[in-house]
Amino acid sequence: MIAAIDAATYVTELRRIPQGWYAVGAIAIIVATCWLVIGMYRREGRMGASPALRLVMAGLRCAALLTLALILLEPVRVRILRRWIESYTLVLLDTSASMDLVDRYRDPETMSRVQAVMNDPQVQSARRMDVAEKIMLVAERQLLTELSANNNVKLYAFDDDARPVASYAAEGEKRNPDAEEPAKKPDDSAAQANKSAPSLPQQFEATGPATNLDRAVRQAVETLGTAPIAGIVVLTDGGINAGGSAEEIARYARERRVPIHVVGIGDPTAPRNLRVTDILAPENALQKDPFALTATFATEGIDGERVRVELLEQNLSDAGEVRVVASRDVLVGPGGAVAPVTFERQPEAKGRHAYTVQVPALPDESITEDNS
Repeated sequence: MIAAIDAATYVTELRRIPQGWYAVGAIAIIVATCWLVIGMYRREGRMGASPALRLVMAGLRCAALLTLALILLEPVRVRILRRWIESYTLVLLDTSASMDLVDRYRDPETMSRVQAVMNDPQVQSARRMDVAEKIMLVAERQLLTELSANNNVKLYAFDDDARPVASYAAEGEKRNPDAEEPAKKPDDSAAQANKSAPSLPQQFEATGPATNLDRAVRQAVETLGTAPIAGIVVLTDGGINAGGSAEEIARYARERRVPIHVVGIGDPTAPRNLRVTDILAPENALQKDPFALTATFATEGIDGERVRVELLEQNLSDAGEVRVVASRDVLVGPGGAVAPVTFERQPEAKGRHAYTVQVPALPDESITEDNS
Protein backbone atom coordinates (compact mmCIF):
# COMPACT_ATOMS: atom_id res chain seq x y z
CA MET A 1 0.00 0.00 0.00
CA ILE A 2 1.45 3.36 -1.10
CA ALA A 3 1.59 5.79 1.77
CA ALA A 4 2.92 8.82 -0.17
CA ILE A 5 4.40 9.81 -3.55
CA ASP A 6 6.89 12.65 -3.78
CA ALA A 7 7.14 14.97 -6.80
CA ALA A 8 8.96 13.39 -9.71
CA THR A 9 12.61 14.23 -10.22
CA TYR A 10 14.68 13.81 -13.39
CA VAL A 11 18.33 12.86 -13.77
CA THR A 12 20.52 12.11 -16.76
CA GLU A 13 22.51 8.90 -16.67
CA LEU A 14 24.89 7.00 -18.95
CA ARG A 15 23.71 3.41 -19.09
CA ARG A 16 26.90 1.94 -20.62
CA ILE A 17 29.54 3.99 -18.86
CA PRO A 18 32.61 1.77 -18.35
CA GLN A 19 34.05 1.14 -14.90
CA GLY A 20 37.55 0.64 -13.57
CA TRP A 21 40.26 -0.14 -16.13
CA TYR A 22 37.70 -0.16 -18.93
CA ALA A 23 37.05 3.51 -18.24
CA VAL A 24 40.80 4.24 -18.30
CA GLY A 25 41.16 2.40 -21.62
CA ALA A 26 38.20 4.22 -23.17
CA ILE A 27 39.58 7.64 -22.19
CA ALA A 28 43.01 6.69 -23.56
CA ILE A 29 41.49 5.63 -26.90
CA ILE A 30 39.51 8.88 -27.23
CA VAL A 31 42.55 11.04 -26.41
CA ALA A 32 44.77 9.09 -28.82
CA THR A 33 42.19 9.35 -31.62
CA CYS A 34 41.82 13.11 -31.19
CA TRP A 35 45.62 13.45 -31.12
CA LEU A 36 45.91 11.55 -34.39
CA VAL A 37 43.22 13.72 -35.98
CA ILE A 38 44.99 16.91 -34.94
CA GLY A 39 48.33 15.54 -36.17
CA MET A 40 46.80 14.57 -39.51
CA TYR A 41 45.48 18.09 -40.13
CA ARG A 42 48.80 19.62 -39.11
CA ARG A 43 50.50 17.62 -41.88
CA GLU A 44 48.01 18.88 -44.49
CA GLY A 45 49.71 22.28 -44.69
CA ARG A 46 51.09 21.55 -48.18
CA MET A 47 47.54 21.32 -49.55
CA GLY A 48 47.13 25.10 -49.26
CA ALA A 49 44.64 25.24 -46.31
CA SER A 50 45.21 27.99 -43.77
CA PRO A 51 46.07 27.10 -40.17
CA ALA A 52 42.71 28.51 -38.97
CA LEU A 53 40.77 26.31 -41.42
CA ARG A 54 42.78 23.25 -40.44
CA LEU A 55 42.06 23.97 -36.75
CA VAL A 56 38.34 24.27 -37.46
CA MET A 57 38.30 21.00 -39.45
CA ALA A 58 40.23 19.17 -36.70
CA GLY A 59 37.83 20.51 -34.06
CA LEU A 60 34.80 19.36 -36.06
CA ARG A 61 36.30 15.91 -36.57
CA CYS A 62 37.09 15.55 -32.83
CA ALA A 63 33.59 16.80 -31.90
CA ALA A 64 32.06 14.18 -34.20
CA LEU A 65 34.17 11.46 -32.57
CA LEU A 66 33.20 12.62 -29.06
CA THR A 67 29.53 12.73 -30.07
CA LEU A 68 29.78 9.17 -31.38
CA ALA A 69 31.43 8.07 -28.10
CA LEU A 70 28.66 9.75 -26.13
CA ILE A 71 26.01 7.93 -28.19
CA LEU A 72 27.75 4.61 -27.49
CA LEU A 73 27.49 5.36 -23.76
CA GLU A 74 23.68 5.54 -24.15
CA PRO A 75 22.69 8.70 -22.28
CA VAL A 76 19.15 8.46 -20.90
CA ARG A 77 16.79 10.80 -19.10
CA VAL A 78 15.46 9.03 -15.98
CA ARG A 79 12.30 9.96 -14.12
CA ILE A 80 12.48 9.04 -10.42
CA LEU A 81 9.37 8.54 -8.28
CA ARG A 82 9.89 8.08 -4.56
CA ARG A 83 7.18 5.92 -3.01
CA TRP A 84 6.59 5.16 0.66
CA ILE A 85 5.47 1.54 1.03
CA GLU A 86 4.27 0.08 4.30
CA SER A 87 6.71 -2.50 5.61
CA TYR A 88 6.47 -4.38 8.88
CA THR A 89 8.59 -5.63 11.71
CA LEU A 90 6.99 -8.48 13.66
CA VAL A 91 7.67 -8.87 17.39
CA LEU A 92 6.75 -12.26 18.90
CA LEU A 93 6.62 -12.47 22.70
CA ASP A 94 6.66 -15.91 24.31
CA THR A 95 3.87 -16.25 26.90
CA SER A 96 4.27 -19.94 27.69
CA ALA A 97 4.36 -21.08 31.32
CA SER A 98 8.15 -21.32 31.35
CA MET A 99 8.34 -17.52 30.98
CA ASP A 100 6.89 -17.31 34.51
CA LEU A 101 10.00 -18.90 36.01
CA VAL A 102 12.33 -16.86 38.19
CA ASP A 103 16.01 -17.20 37.30
CA ARG A 104 18.79 -16.87 39.86
CA TYR A 105 21.71 -15.93 37.65
CA ARG A 106 25.02 -17.53 38.60
CA ASP A 107 27.21 -15.95 35.91
CA PRO A 108 28.37 -12.45 37.03
CA GLU A 109 28.45 -11.06 33.48
CA THR A 110 24.91 -12.22 32.75
CA MET A 111 23.77 -10.94 36.12
CA SER A 112 25.15 -7.46 35.38
CA ARG A 113 23.29 -7.39 32.06
CA VAL A 114 20.03 -8.36 33.77
CA GLN A 115 20.57 -5.70 36.43
CA ALA A 116 21.06 -3.10 33.69
CA VAL A 117 17.83 -4.17 31.97
CA MET A 118 15.88 -4.20 35.24
CA ASN A 119 17.46 -0.88 36.23
CA ASP A 120 18.25 -2.32 39.65
CA PRO A 121 21.90 -3.04 40.61
CA GLN A 122 20.75 -5.03 43.65
CA VAL A 123 18.51 -7.54 41.90
CA GLN A 124 19.73 -11.14 42.21
CA SER A 125 16.85 -12.94 40.52
CA ALA A 126 14.27 -11.98 37.91
CA ARG A 127 11.09 -13.38 36.42
CA ARG A 128 11.56 -14.03 32.72
CA MET A 129 8.39 -12.20 31.62
CA ASP A 130 9.41 -9.14 33.63
CA VAL A 131 12.77 -9.07 31.85
CA ALA A 132 11.06 -9.32 28.45
CA GLU A 133 8.72 -6.42 29.23
CA LYS A 134 11.63 -4.31 30.46
CA ILE A 135 13.59 -4.98 27.27
CA MET A 136 10.68 -3.82 25.14
CA LEU A 137 9.90 -0.57 26.91
CA VAL A 138 12.03 0.63 29.79
CA ALA A 139 14.52 3.51 29.75
CA GLU A 140 16.90 3.61 26.79
CA ARG A 141 16.12 -0.01 25.87
CA GLN A 142 12.80 0.80 24.26
CA LEU A 143 12.84 -1.92 21.66
CA LEU A 144 9.41 -1.08 20.23
CA THR A 145 10.35 2.59 19.89
CA GLU A 146 13.50 1.80 17.96
CA LEU A 147 11.83 -0.76 15.71
CA SER A 148 8.98 1.63 14.82
CA ALA A 149 11.39 4.35 13.72
CA ASN A 150 11.29 3.09 10.11
CA ASN A 151 8.71 0.28 9.92
CA ASN A 152 5.26 -0.52 11.21
CA VAL A 153 5.48 -2.88 14.17
CA LYS A 154 3.03 -5.67 14.96
CA LEU A 155 3.27 -7.27 18.40
CA TYR A 156 2.10 -10.86 18.88
CA ALA A 157 1.88 -12.99 22.01
CA PHE A 158 2.38 -16.69 21.38
CA ASP A 159 2.46 -20.02 23.17
CA ASP A 160 0.77 -22.88 21.32
CA ASP A 161 -0.88 -20.24 19.09
CA ALA A 162 -0.13 -16.65 18.03
CA ARG A 163 -2.41 -13.75 18.99
CA PRO A 164 -2.06 -10.17 17.68
CA VAL A 165 -1.76 -7.78 20.61
CA ALA A 166 -0.93 -4.32 19.29
CA SER A 167 0.23 -2.35 16.23
CA TYR A 168 2.53 0.65 16.15
CA ALA A 169 2.77 3.00 13.15
CA ALA A 170 6.19 3.80 11.72
CA GLU A 171 7.54 7.21 12.61
CA GLY A 172 8.63 7.65 8.96
CA GLU A 173 4.99 7.74 7.84
CA LYS A 174 4.14 10.56 10.21
CA ARG A 175 6.34 13.12 8.49
CA ASN A 176 7.63 14.14 5.06
CA PRO A 177 11.27 12.97 4.88
CA ASP A 178 12.23 15.93 2.66
CA ALA A 179 10.72 18.54 4.95
CA GLU A 180 13.00 20.37 7.30
CA GLU A 181 12.83 19.18 10.87
CA PRO A 182 11.40 21.86 13.15
CA ALA A 183 13.77 23.16 15.75
CA LYS A 184 13.27 21.35 19.04
CA LYS A 185 13.33 23.14 22.31
CA PRO A 186 15.95 21.65 24.60
CA ASP A 187 13.51 21.77 27.52
CA ASP A 188 10.85 19.52 25.99
CA SER A 189 12.93 16.99 24.04
CA ALA A 190 12.59 14.33 26.72
CA ALA A 191 8.87 14.98 27.04
CA GLN A 192 8.40 14.59 23.30
CA ALA A 193 10.34 11.32 23.33
CA ASN A 194 8.20 9.94 26.13
CA LYS A 195 5.02 11.14 24.42
CA SER A 196 5.79 9.25 21.23
CA ALA A 197 7.05 6.09 22.91
CA PRO A 198 4.81 3.04 22.48
CA SER A 199 3.20 1.45 25.50
CA LEU A 200 2.16 -2.12 26.14
CA PRO A 201 -1.62 -2.58 25.98
CA GLN A 202 -1.61 -5.08 28.84
CA GLN A 203 0.45 -7.02 31.33
CA PHE A 204 1.28 -10.41 29.92
CA GLU A 205 0.51 -13.60 31.80
CA ALA A 206 2.86 -16.49 31.19
CA THR A 207 0.37 -19.36 31.36
CA GLY A 208 0.53 -20.92 27.89
CA PRO A 209 0.62 -24.74 27.71
CA ALA A 210 3.37 -24.97 25.07
CA THR A 211 5.88 -23.01 22.96
CA ASN A 212 5.08 -23.42 19.26
CA LEU A 213 7.36 -20.90 17.57
CA ASP A 214 6.91 -22.57 14.17
CA ARG A 215 3.16 -21.91 14.11
CA ALA A 216 3.59 -18.39 15.53
CA VAL A 217 6.06 -17.37 12.80
CA ARG A 218 3.91 -18.78 10.01
CA GLN A 219 0.70 -17.20 11.33
CA ALA A 220 2.30 -13.78 11.80
CA VAL A 221 3.94 -13.78 8.35
CA GLU A 222 0.93 -15.09 6.45
CA THR A 223 -1.42 -12.62 8.15
CA LEU A 224 0.34 -9.79 6.29
CA GLY A 225 -0.18 -11.36 2.87
CA THR A 226 2.21 -9.81 0.33
CA ALA A 227 3.25 -6.84 2.49
CA PRO A 228 7.05 -6.58 2.83
CA ILE A 229 8.51 -7.74 6.14
CA ALA A 230 11.72 -6.13 7.38
CA GLY A 231 12.31 -8.82 9.99
CA ILE A 232 10.99 -10.82 12.94
CA VAL A 233 12.13 -10.27 16.53
CA VAL A 234 11.41 -13.14 18.92
CA LEU A 235 11.63 -12.75 22.71
CA THR A 236 11.66 -16.26 24.20
CA ASP A 237 13.44 -18.50 26.66
CA GLY A 238 14.07 -20.92 23.81
CA GLY A 239 12.04 -23.83 25.14
CA ILE A 240 10.45 -24.96 21.85
CA ASN A 241 8.37 -28.02 22.75
CA ALA A 242 5.71 -28.05 20.01
CA GLY A 243 5.56 -27.60 16.26
CA GLY A 244 8.49 -27.63 13.85
CA SER A 245 12.14 -27.61 14.87
CA ALA A 246 14.43 -24.59 14.77
CA GLU A 247 15.85 -25.86 11.47
CA GLU A 248 12.37 -25.97 9.91
CA ILE A 249 11.60 -22.46 11.14
CA ALA A 250 14.88 -21.19 9.65
CA ARG A 251 14.13 -22.91 6.33
CA TYR A 252 10.69 -21.27 6.15
CA ALA A 253 12.12 -17.83 6.94
CA ARG A 254 14.88 -18.28 4.36
CA GLU A 255 12.35 -19.16 1.66
CA ARG A 256 10.40 -15.99 2.50
CA ARG A 257 13.64 -13.98 2.77
CA VAL A 258 12.66 -12.80 6.24
CA PRO A 259 15.44 -12.45 8.83
CA ILE A 260 14.71 -13.67 12.36
CA HIS A 261 16.44 -12.08 15.37
CA VAL A 262 16.09 -13.93 18.67
CA VAL A 263 16.40 -12.22 22.06
CA GLY A 264 17.15 -14.92 24.61
CA ILE A 265 15.41 -14.57 27.99
CA GLY A 266 16.50 -16.44 31.10
CA ASP A 267 19.63 -17.91 32.62
CA PRO A 268 21.72 -19.58 29.87
CA THR A 269 23.40 -21.93 32.34
CA ALA A 270 21.92 -25.35 32.99
CA PRO A 271 19.05 -25.17 35.53
CA ARG A 272 19.48 -26.65 39.00
CA ASN A 273 16.51 -28.47 40.41
CA LEU A 274 15.75 -31.31 42.79
CA ARG A 275 12.17 -32.52 43.07
CA VAL A 276 10.36 -35.09 45.13
CA THR A 277 8.67 -37.30 42.56
CA ASP A 278 6.74 -39.80 44.71
CA ILE A 279 6.11 -41.16 48.22
CA LEU A 280 5.22 -44.77 48.89
CA ALA A 281 3.48 -45.42 52.20
CA PRO A 282 0.52 -47.43 53.52
CA GLU A 283 -2.78 -45.63 53.97
CA ASN A 284 -3.40 -47.42 57.27
CA ALA A 285 -1.12 -48.72 60.01
CA LEU A 286 -1.78 -50.51 63.30
CA GLN A 287 -1.05 -48.83 66.59
CA LYS A 288 2.59 -49.43 67.65
CA ASP A 289 3.17 -51.33 64.41
CA PRO A 290 6.21 -49.93 62.47
CA PHE A 291 5.70 -48.86 58.85
CA ALA A 292 7.95 -47.32 56.20
CA LEU A 293 7.68 -44.24 53.97
CA THR A 294 9.87 -44.26 50.87
CA ALA A 295 10.50 -41.10 48.80
CA THR A 296 11.97 -40.96 45.29
CA PHE A 297 13.71 -37.99 43.68
CA ALA A 298 14.82 -36.54 40.34
CA THR A 299 17.48 -33.89 39.75
CA GLU A 300 18.82 -31.53 37.08
CA GLY A 301 22.16 -29.76 37.13
CA ILE A 302 23.13 -31.27 40.50
CA ASP A 303 26.03 -33.68 40.68
CA GLY A 304 28.18 -34.81 43.61
CA GLU A 305 26.42 -32.65 46.22
CA ARG A 306 24.93 -33.59 49.57
CA VAL A 307 21.31 -32.63 50.20
CA ARG A 308 19.19 -32.92 53.33
CA VAL A 309 15.89 -34.81 53.15
CA GLU A 310 13.38 -34.14 55.95
CA LEU A 311 10.24 -35.96 57.05
CA LEU A 312 7.47 -33.76 58.47
CA GLU A 313 4.54 -35.04 60.54
CA GLN A 314 1.23 -33.45 61.51
CA ASN A 315 -1.40 -34.97 63.76
CA LEU A 316 -4.67 -34.21 62.01
CA SER A 317 -6.80 -35.59 64.83
CA ASP A 318 -5.98 -32.69 67.16
CA ALA A 319 -4.81 -30.18 64.52
CA GLY A 320 -1.28 -30.37 65.77
CA GLU A 321 1.64 -28.40 64.44
CA VAL A 322 3.78 -29.61 61.57
CA ARG A 323 7.14 -30.77 62.91
CA VAL A 324 10.29 -32.39 61.54
CA VAL A 325 10.46 -35.92 62.92
CA ALA A 326 13.40 -37.30 60.90
CA SER A 327 16.08 -36.16 58.46
CA ARG A 328 18.82 -37.71 56.42
CA ASP A 329 21.72 -36.45 54.29
CA VAL A 330 21.84 -37.95 50.80
CA LEU A 331 24.64 -37.80 48.22
CA VAL A 332 23.63 -37.00 44.65
CA GLY A 333 25.60 -39.40 42.49
CA PRO A 334 27.05 -39.04 38.98
CA GLY A 335 24.49 -37.94 36.43
CA GLY A 336 22.20 -36.65 39.17
CA ALA A 337 21.17 -40.07 40.47
CA VAL A 338 19.60 -40.08 43.94
CA ALA A 339 18.79 -43.29 45.76
CA PRO A 340 15.31 -43.58 47.31
CA VAL A 341 15.16 -42.55 50.97
CA THR A 342 13.16 -44.64 53.47
CA PHE A 343 11.93 -43.38 56.84
CA GLU A 344 10.41 -45.65 59.50
CA ARG A 345 7.64 -44.56 61.87
CA GLN A 346 5.74 -46.28 64.70
CA PRO A 347 2.40 -44.74 65.70
CA GLU A 348 2.06 -44.55 69.47
CA ALA A 349 -1.60 -43.54 69.54
CA LYS A 350 -4.65 -43.81 67.38
CA GLY A 351 -5.44 -40.92 64.99
CA ARG A 352 -4.89 -39.47 61.56
CA HIS A 353 -1.43 -38.24 60.57
CA ALA A 354 -0.15 -36.41 57.47
CA TYR A 355 3.45 -36.93 56.38
CA THR A 356 5.48 -34.69 54.06
CA VAL A 357 8.90 -35.34 52.60
CA GLN A 358 10.78 -32.17 51.71
CA VAL A 359 14.21 -30.99 50.58
CA PRO A 360 15.22 -27.46 51.66
CA ALA A 361 15.80 -25.16 48.66
CA LEU A 362 19.30 -25.45 47.26
CA PRO A 363 21.41 -22.40 46.37
CA ASP A 364 20.52 -21.11 42.88
CA GLU A 365 17.74 -23.68 42.49
CA SER A 366 15.46 -22.80 39.55
CA ILE A 367 12.19 -24.23 40.88
CA THR A 368 11.44 -24.73 44.58
CA GLU A 369 7.70 -25.50 44.36
CA ASP A 370 8.45 -29.21 43.72
CA ASN A 371 10.84 -29.67 46.65
CA SER A 372 8.18 -31.38 48.77
